[in-house]
Amino acid sequence: MEPCQRNSTLISAYGLAITLGSLIGSALGVGVAFAFGQSKSSAPFVSIGTAFGAVIAVLVVVCKQRKIPKCCWKKQFTDDDSSAYEHVPLVKVDPAHLTYIKRLAAYHISGSFLYREDVGFQRTITLDEAYTQLVIEDAWKTRTRSTSKCVEVPDLPLQRNYIKEAKRPIVIKELFSQLGERVYKPTVLVLGHAGIGKSVMAERIVCEWANGMLDSAAKAYDNFNMVFLFKFKYLKKFENEKISLKSLLFDVHTSPGSSEQVILNSLQNEAEKVLIIFDGLDELNKVFQCAATTLVTNIETEALLEDILRSLIMGKLLSGAYILVTSRPSAAITIADDFHRVVEILGFSEEGVHAYVTKYFSDDVPFSESVFAHLKSNLIVFSLCSIPVSCRLVCQVYDEHQSTHRLQAFPELTTMTALYTRVFCRLVKHHHHNQSSSLTKFEDIMHSIYELVFKVAKMAYEGVLERKLVFSEEDLASYGLQDELTFLSCFLSCSRERVLYSDDEWKCSYIFHHLTVQEYLAAISLLFYTKESIVENVKVFQNDGRMEIVYRFFSGLPFIKPPLLILELKDDITLLRDKVRMLVSELNSFYKSNSKRKREQKELVKTLMHMALESQDSDIAKDALAVFMTEIDLSECVLNAADCTALRFLLQNLETPMTVTLDHCTMDDINVQVVCDQMDKMDTLSLAGCNLSEFGLKYAFSSFGANRSLKSLM
Repeated sequence: MEPCQRNSTLISAYGLAITLGSLIGSALGVGVAFAFGQSKSSAPFVSIGTAFGAVIAVLVVVCKQRKIPKCCWKKQFTDDDSSAYEHVPLVKVDPAHLTYIKRLAAYHISGSFLYREDVGFQRTITLDEAYTQLVIEDAWKTRTRSTSKCVEVPDLPLQRNYIKEAKRPIVIKELFSQLGERVYKPTVLVLGHAGIGKSVMAERIVCEWANGMLDSAAKAYDNFNMVFLFKFKYLKKFENEKISLKSLLFDVHTSPGSSEQVILNSLQNEAEKVLIIFDGLDELNKVFQCAATTLVTNIETEALLEDILRSLIMGKLLSGAYILVTSRPSAAITIADDFHRVVEILGFSEEGVHAYVTKYFSDDVPFSESVFAHLKSNLIVFSLCSIPVSCRLVCQVYDEHQSTHRLQAFPELTTMTALYTRVFCRLVKHHHHNQSSSLTKFEDIMHSIYELVFKVAKMAYEGVLERKLVFSEEDLASYGLQDELTFLSCFLSCSRERVLYSDDEWKCSYIFHHLTVQEYLAAISLLFYTKESIVENVKVFQNDGRMEIVYRFFSGLPFIKPPLLILELKDDITLLRDKVRMLVSELNSFYKSNSKRKREQKELVKTLMHMALESQDSDIAKDALAVFMTEIDLSECVLNAADCTALRFLLQNLETPMTVTLDHCTMDDINVQVVCDQMDKMDTLSLAGCNLSEFGLKYAFSSFGANRSLKSLM
């Protein structure tokens, strides 16, 4: 939209607002005059009301101007969900612009993220083949809040007055719109815990857009002319350097060549047709804040990376562009209120797990159905599969049994630590098999790679502390790993990237297959630090939660049965378990000293819950329960099935019943089953505003009638 058109639309909006405000104000003025018995001399009241109404209307438009992009006054919505997100066709553009759009689309499609290869498991699947719909819910400030009401145990139909039917999860294409409000949301923060699918969702968006640009039959997101995806783990190299948004888009991303000025003009004049995605805010070294004063308004002005991002979020740079940022919750709590919309990914629903398993074993449908049935028979493992990366790893482990179809021999995987340990051992065996090693016993293999594993683990741990996810050849050499590339391929991927501002200079970089793989190895390293060093790391957790998943693995590793051999080779397992209890005690102290920061407290509670679950130890669970006095309050938290399983483990270790408050939490059918199975450990359970389904309601009230300790269900 040209600037003159924008101004015309803006003037029309103000004119309409003043007219409506004046009419409403004058009507109120007449009403007030009659109320005071001044109907014959109502003119002063009408004048004051008219002026007041016009002023209020103008103020409303001014306030809304930041919330709704200028182009959105012309967007049309219908009540039909299928047509609610209107696709705006590409406008008539310069041929050079069209060429760049197609080049940008081809760049996305050819990206390495299109393929997911399971190293050590002979299976390669594309993103299109494996992608499964995620459950996404509004979080924090976009969630509806209602008053809790105590519910006795009458007939089911009466309960619908208090607890609503399950609401429909958000579809990815609806992230920038909220149908109930009929407004667009130009800046969106997508939260999600480790492995929940944030990066894959971002990749899916750009791939669908790119396919739509290159194939008219596959239209998706065609209301955007240009879509850019940046991963913070690759942008970290610019964190302390000044760079312009223009350089980010053209030099770091895709160069427009000789048509640079045409593309620049298009970016600035039609910003509302641009989507920029930043993936992995939690991977920045610094704690990101939107409150800082340095803002950039010119696309060619050089500034720090954080200032460019801040300016985009605040709408000062490339005003009207759509911005999507993904992050783990602990790193984004302080900036959530600066976004128009905050959502959280919960992972897979039951249907999603089934769909993923079916796709993964698409070459053997009967086996995929057997796997799904076997998963459903164990609620703990099934809840673990709600996390996409865990679901994928579980499928990898099942893959070993596909040739025999002997699922009865499948190992018990009740925790994330047990799952990653199983995969770790499988990768080590696969490496030695490929190397034609004479070693056959797993104990002998572990002895032979003992020192090598700890070098990789140390690199992983120090990388987590420094938020370093991409390692250079020099980094490998500093840890003595430059000649161990074959072994490193078990855990890291190698990629070649062009040196910035150079056409013919390339360099190799290495990155762990997934951040959780790096965090698992980091936990192995952390176990052998002194207690003083571990306590010091709690301060890092206080700042941004970067150690959250490391602490979960840290808590589980000393309790794995049978013990991981390399741990026994290094130290006494009993001493390692003492370090876990010491860490839980330190986090409890941090919780109590942080009483005014409720969001941070609840994220810490979830971390403690998962640490107890990973340990599967009753003493650790009781230590974690020490943060609660008389009530376990997780109200307004976004809980997935794995979180509810962790809560279930805590409840199992309660000595006396407590009040459990889960008001306005996300509670699907799996979550309800997991929590309600422990009703005998509660004296009060509050589920107000949880939008339970009919099945969830029936299960909750049937569980209520079957136990003797629960006194009230709210």
